[in-house]
Amino acid sequence: MKVNSKLLLLIVSLCGILTILSFRYNSFFDLVATTLKRYTEEYPQEKIYLHIDKPYYTAGEIIWLKAYLVAGSHHEPSTFSKAILVDLINQDGQLTFEIKLSADLGFAEGQINLPDTLHSGNYALRAYTSWMRNFNNAFFFEKEIKIWNPGAKLSNQIAENNMQLDLQFFPEGGNLVEGIRSRVGLKAVGADGYGKEVKGIIIDQQGTFITAFESNPLGMGAFEFVPEDGVTYFGKLEKEDAQPFPLPQASKTGFVLNITESHEHGDVLIRIQTNEATLNKSVALIAQCRGVLEYILQPDLSDNFALIRVPKDKHLNGITQFTLFNGQVPVAERLMFIDQEEQVTLEITPDKKVYSPREKITLRIKATDKNNQPVQGNFSLSVLDAKQMLLNPNAEHITANLLLSSELVGLIENSGYYFNPENEDRKQALDALLLTQGWRRFVWQDILAGKWPALNYPIQQGINLTGTLQDVLSKKPIADGKVTLLSNNPHLVFLEAISGKDGRFAFHNLQFYDTADIFLQGTNKRNRKTVIFEIDPLDKPTFGRTVQPLALQLTDYEKNYLERSSERQQIDASYTFDERVIILDPVDVLGEHMSDEPFKIYGKGSRTIRTSEIPGAETFFHPYQYLQGRVAGVQVVQNGPYWNISIRGSAYSSVGAGTKPLIMIDNIPIESSSLESINPLGSINPRDIESIEIFRGPEAAIFGASGANGAILFYTKRGKYRPVTREGAITFTSIGFQAHREFYSPRYDVKQPRHIKPDYRATIYWNPNIVTDSLGNTTLDFFTNDNESIMMGVLEGLSFRGQPATARFSYQVEKR
Repeated sequence: MKVNSKLLLLIVSLCGILTILSFRYNSFFDLVATTLKRYTEEYPQEKIYLHIDKPYYTAGEIIWLKAYLVAGSHHEPSTFSKAILVDLINQDGQLTFEIKLSADLGFAEGQINLPDTLHSGNYALRAYTSWMRNFNNAFFFEKEIKIWNPGAKLSNQIAENNMQLDLQFFPEGGNLVEGIRSRVGLKAVGADGYGKEVKGIIIDQQGTFITAFESNPLGMGAFEFVPEDGVTYFGKLEKEDAQPFPLPQASKTGFVLNITESHEHGDVLIRIQTNEATLNKSVALIAQCRGVLEYILQPDLSDNFALIRVPKDKHLNGITQFTLFNGQVPVAERLMFIDQEEQVTLEITPDKKVYSPREKITLRIKATDKNNQPVQGNFSLSVLDAKQMLLNPNAEHITANLLLSSELVGLIENSGYYFNPENEDRKQALDALLLTQGWRRFVWQDILAGKWPALNYPIQQGINLTGTLQDVLSKKPIADGKVTLLSNNPHLVFLEAISGKDGRFAFHNLQFYDTADIFLQGTNKRNRKTVIFEIDPLDKPTFGRTVQPLALQLTDYEKNYLERSSERQQIDASYTFDERVIILDPVDVLGEHMSDEPFKIYGKGSRTIRTSEIPGAETFFHPYQYLQGRVAGVQVVQNGPYWNISIRGSAYSSVGAGTKPLIMIDNIPIESSSLESINPLGSINPRDIESIEIFRGPEAAIFGASGANGAILFYTKRGKYRPVTREGAITFTSIGFQAHREFYSPRYDVKQPRHIKPDYRATIYWNPNIVTDSLGNTTLDFFTNDNESIMMGVLEGLSFRGQPATARFSYQVEKR
């Protein structure tokens, strides 16, 4: 019996799932339903979005950030993971900095302090949880940011006019079939990885014109044509000397899936076509969104064509994946964005439109849903000087991230474009995007065959410390040994663990902030201390893509920002306010105290670091941080409790294989075998270090073969370091969650001496923790600075039910 489109529409409207199913398909449909249910329940998908205070920075500034961690099909704040890892990665794909944030019911705040010696370049912010590592790393949160160092040369620059292009074609549904009209998406990408606007034509192998095509400014578009039997097709750009780009070869049999949204009728229109050469025409169409089964249809293709209308309200808000099965094999797939307009509306009302410098601003914020009902949620706000910061109106925001880019693999350029009502072509552009993208949260063939993701990374709710207990002589694992952990940050912690057959031991979900001094004591099963520890390094995921170098050309906004940044640095250097300083009366100096500088028997190296001159050193937890990013050619990489250090190009002979330099503390060398385990420097308070000498190349010859890879000499303030050894024990410093630091926002209504300092900040206000009440309201206030400018505010956040929200507002500051 043929099922016509009206009957399909009726059944889908009433039931949500087509019930006219053949007996042969019943078991398959049951398998699909139970498989998706298991996937959503046992493999919940977590997502992270980071809201940062501004789009670019200079070395020495702070990146203020708010993390939104959601889970499940409805993006509700996650109650699974509590540990969020945030990495800053440079243009070479190397980890530059990392922080750990403790999420409270899915929300966390933090900051990254950029060293003033950081090199100019594009950097990538990456955020993920341990649980997210069980799935494709492509679904980690990633965002590129520009960081400039005005005092350093710009390295690895590229010209913006590099026009090398790659043009690809994507038939709707996945395949071209001979004799069937098909829609084809196109995507043009430049050498920099970003989309390029193009025009061109489609030709066959004889050069015959078939049709024309044109992309949007993001490099994507679509066209239709009918592929003929045995003909090969190419795309050719407007330039006469442009190389042709091949289209996929058309198949003699198969299915073409075409899906559009009918705005007139408020439904989704599904067309399925095949040809006479296709013998097995028994198909099923499955629609799912973020693991939720929306419906299953079994259309009749006896006439090689089926037309189905499905009401829009049968879909969740976001991307629906339509998959056409022939038997139990997927043969076509299409992504469609269904906008149910469920985003939260944020109304931001300043008490004025124009303010004077240093005047108080009061903001009233109201959050409502599409039915104008109040919404409770958690939000973050950044207010910027629009003369220094050009805010891209199409930049990614939390709504675009959660509903779109977090569901797709690959770079989604300017994802906010598809949600900006000022872009009249945004719906057509979004459809073109989804023609060229793939949804790969899971692969149907795998999960239907019972091939589930391996869960190698547990849900992490604290700091984990794992390792192996070994015999001190044989280095073999010790089973049934006892490991005792002692720490005092913030309170005394005393824990015990028993090693397994493989010598493994673990302490899970430790809770501490900043750093903690960890003391481990171990014994074998005979209660003897003849043991050593092998602590697991932090297993970091690789960074699998290239960060594009900075372009040569700066925008006017960027130039103004850099000029203002240099001015702010000069102001900061000129004004110092410390209420703890007491001014004493003048005194006569009758003699000089002898220098307390440690005795340096090896003299001075090619570079000397005096720790008192390093800004922000009071936050350091390891002496190696004095070197991190501050000495050219010296690379410091932290991996859990391990620290790896090398001096590039320092070896002057083949003697002394390896890459690690000689390390000395107060002229006492530390054996390399110690460096391969926990670094002894970790037991020294960084504030006890007076100075550091770096030797490289021929100047390191004074150390003999030991200095073949260079030498780094640490000198303590007391100058009397002696290594401490304990049998069966080890002490080291472990990094905990980042402690909260509040953004400084001056209160000019209460006069203070520091207020004489000029205030030209680019970020006027940052608040990562704005919560609306039961009526959807909240109020906050802050002060303007000295800049006469238009100020732009960006408010983003999430309702407690998982609905994203973003809004912008502005106000004027001028002297009166």
